[in-house]
Amino acid sequence: MIKDAQLRLSNAQALTTGTQISTNSIDLLVSKRNLGRNLGLRMYINVDVTFTGGTSVAPQIIESDNADLSSPTVLATGPTRAEATLVAGQPVWDVAMPDTTKRYVGVQYVNVGTHTAGAVSAHLVAGTDYANNLPAWTGR
Repeated sequence: MIKDAQLRLSNAQALTTGTQISTNSIDLLVSKRNLGRNLGLRMYINVDVTFTGGTSVAPQIIESDNADLSSPTVLATGPTRAEATLVAGQPVWDVAMPDTTKRYVGVQYVNVGTHTAGAVSAHLVAGTDYANNLPAWTGR
């Protein structure tokens, strides 16, 4: 997996309660760039600090016309992960980057319950070790 600091949306970001937006956004410089098309980019989110005290977390890829990601549009929603599965070192979500139409991209985390501990990192990456769909050689 190739990571770049400029494509890091959350860096060991502590999650507590409610809906929290990633500490960083990615500026595509123009709207309608369509980041997901043919670039092979993936959104990869992993747990840095084991979660305790809450119930679950569901990540969402968002886009916005604003750098602070206010008034976002949800592009994709990840599975709701129960707190018992949110253990340090484990991936939370690894998904192909969807098509985009607005200038800024980020992540928001929908928390259920109040977490007393727990942190995640989110990156836009080129290739991961956890891809859900692997290409198959057809022999042709």
